[in-house]
Amino acid sequence: MTLTEKILARAAGKTEVSANDNVWVNADLLMTHDVCGPGTIGVFKREFGEDAKVWDANKIVIIPDHYIFTSDSLSNRNVDILRDFAKAQGLPYFYDVIDDEDGKWKFDASQGL
Repeated sequence: MTLTEKILARAAGKTEVSANDNVWVNADLLMTHDVCGPGTIGVFKREFGEDAKVWDANKIVIIPDHYIFTSDSLSNRNVDILRDFAKAQGLPYFYDVIDDEDGKWKFDASQGL
């Protein structure tokens, strides 16, 4: 098996997997950002309900990093969706880009939600 197949087999609790196998895995960590996150959040809410909670808030990391410096309102809405979801879910690993008192954007990894 390739290294990827070994990782997937272990996460799926199987001795072996190969190309074209469909497997369910236990994820150590899920990450998303401001491009893919809003669509994923939409599917989550559609499939599990508006008030559904994630299985483990400590295993989800959200980092807005594509649309943070734009004046486009639709792009900004993507980041707002992430912020709202992270707050509603109580996600401790949402790392936002903030506007400091001097009007400059900065990223502070210690400033989770």
